Amino acid sequence: MLAVATCAIFFPAFFFPVFFGYYFWRGSWKGPEWRKFAAGFVLLCALTGSSVLLLTDSTAGESALHAVYQSTVGHQEGKHGYGSSAFSFWGTHPRLSAFWQEPFISNWYLLKPAFLLFAAFLASTFFLARERSVPQLACLIAAVAASIQLWKSHAGGTYVEWYLPFLLIGLFASSSTAAPPRQLAVSSESLDKESARVAI
Repeated sequence: MLAVATCAIFFPAFFFPVFFGYYFWRGSWKGPEWRKFAAGFVLLCALTGSSVLLLTDSTAGESALHAVYQSTVGHQEGKHGYGSSAFSFWGTHPRLSAFWQEPFISNWYLLKPAFLLFAAFLASTFFLARERSVPQLACLIAAVAASIQLWKSHAGGTYVEWYLPFLLIGLFASSSTAAPPRQLAVSSESLDKESARVAI
């Protein structure tokens, strides 16, 4: 399902390190969970990617891969590309944008400080996912989705729905992992007994 979401709208691909780490660190690293997850994700993305390349019309002297790259990454990351609104964070901070949003090599759109910092955070989520509960996993996913907005901010926070559902799941589901009422009652009763013994 993560691969399906990735093929439909791209950005869920950034959740891969979190999920991969979550499955990899569960039980033994030799277990089948992470292998099945990675194989399913890579296979579906490869099938979708190859079909896109085969069905892409490119101009003379241009490869299908270059056409896809320019129509996706170039469209998103070009100087006047999608998300470069004057009302976004980077649009209102041109001096910061001149460094953080400027690629080190021309037309290598992702070789910019903001994205490289984001990529380093993504790599760390593989380790942060170790031995996490499901609510904690949801919070990690929310952190990844929110950090996309630091690299590629959109006008008026229009993509808050990318991370808000996961954040709510993480916050509200974590309260259900607390000790059940019976255990709390037992703890309270033993405290009362201890207090009475000390008083005597």
